[in-house]
Amino acid sequence: MRLRPLSVLLLGTLLAMASLATKLNAQTTTSGGLTGVVTDASHAVLPDAGVEIKDSAKGTTQSTKTDREGVYRFFFLAPERYTLTVTHVGFRRESRIANVL
Repeated sequence: MRLRPLSVLLLGTLLAMASLATKLNAQTTTSGGLTGVVTDASHAVLPDAGVEIKDSAKGTTQSTKTDREGVYRFFFLAPERYTLTVTHVGFRRESRIANVL
């Protein structure tokens, strides 16, 4: 018995579909980020301010400094409640609650 080219193509396609039909599971991570600008009372930006974010549930912390425009960024934050603390020489320490969703 000789197979026709169309039969071979159909058989190959069915085999390929069957091998790709297996269920694939992958881990996914939900994360967010937080970006802000640190300013003083006159709304002037504060470069080089220390910014720390603390996960209220786990107690872990991350820290960064503001850039020359006063901008800070935190990436890959799990959806949680955080305490954000800013420090700068000549200014009082300031803390706020931040909810990352």
